[in-house]
Amino acid sequence: MKKVLSLFLIFLLSFTIIILTLNCFYSLPYIKTLFYNFPDSVKLSSVLSSSNHTAYKSKNESGYITVNGAAEKTNASTDRTFVIPGGEPIGIKLLSKGVLVIKTSDIDGKCPAKDAGIVPGDIIISVEGKEVLTNEELEKAICDSKASDVEIKLLRNNTEKTVYLKPVFSKQDGCKKAGLWVRDSSAGIGTLSFYSPETKLFAGLGHPICDADTGDMFDISKGSVCGAEITGFKRAEDEKAGELSGQFNEEKLNGDILTNCECGIYGALSSVDIKRDAIPIAFKSEVETGDAEILATVDGSTPESYSCKIEQINNDGTKNLVIRITDEKLLKTTGGILQGMSGSPIIQNNKLVGAVTHVMLETSDMGYGIFADTMLDRLSSLENQSDDQKLAS
Repeated sequence: MKKVLSLFLIFLLSFTIIILTLNCFYSLPYIKTLFYNFPDSVKLSSVLSSSNHTAYKSKNESGYITVNGAAEKTNASTDRTFVIPGGEPIGIKLLSKGVLVIKTSDIDGKCPAKDAGIVPGDIIISVEGKEVLTNEELEKAICDSKASDVEIKLLRNNTEKTVYLKPVFSKQDGCKKAGLWVRDSSAGIGTLSFYSPETKLFAGLGHPICDADTGDMFDISKGSVCGAEITGFKRAEDEKAGELSGQFNEEKLNGDILTNCECGIYGALSSVDIKRDAIPIAFKSEVETGDAEILATVDGSTPESYSCKIEQINNDGTKNLVIRITDEKLLKTTGGILQGMSGSPIIQNNKLVGAVTHVMLETSDMGYGIFADTMLDRLSSLENQSDDQKLAS
């Protein structure tokens, strides 16, 4: 009997020691917050995942995670994604898939392109079976063609069509002409939204790049981004949006654009020099009305933080956030949001919640934003695609 009692007491003592040790471990705030207070001191996981967005996380049995020392409710299967927020201006260069028709015009009183049924917005992809990607290639193909009816393949609303064009000889230019005004490339300035510190995949703008003349989304064959420097701006006036102006500067970052879509531009950086800590991307359910800040650049190449308020939240589409600039310095300097600020990160409660996408013409201190989580979903779809698939997406 004494032997049984001794064994029981030894077991009870051992069990008590184990319980006290576990309780002590889970009560240490330093242990629980290490990964979040010092995100640069550990290897950050990929911004992408084929299932859930993956990131280092800290959870306890109560279902809370610790972010910058604050406990936050989450599901047991939920992971945090860390990215580097942007705010830097970027130079954008795009080459279209084919040659975009801007307008048609007469050649000595005739318009071959119009007679063939070609309209603005069409994308010419081949002439007499030969692919054309630039204005020069199209012009040469028309001029050199021996056929009286030149076969032209084009895309209209993503549907391929074949038309036949009768070129007209231009006495002024000394060669055959089609009566077309076309564009093969586009360039401009926008803002980097965020990138993965591990994969260097990036997101920017938050809205598609569209052709200034046709309004159609620019369908790219090749594209690149580089750093940029803001050299000036025009304030908004008479319900016309203000605009940043600048020049390309390849020292800070370089990369390739892989997709231009309704949620912005996405691609991979080959080099980047941004010294900023990674922060978590907020889930859509965590975004709330109230105070926030944007990272934007209105002079030079280094972003600053400006205060704003999230006034409305919409879970549908891409205009998810209605924001109002409240920062007196920014309002005094620019009057609010300018074209070129598209992509500026929106940060709330130390999380990346979205990116600025549009300015309201009637009041430049207000604009729209897209959820950062939506942009992350789009970026995630690139991870397992081949280069050809990425360009086709």
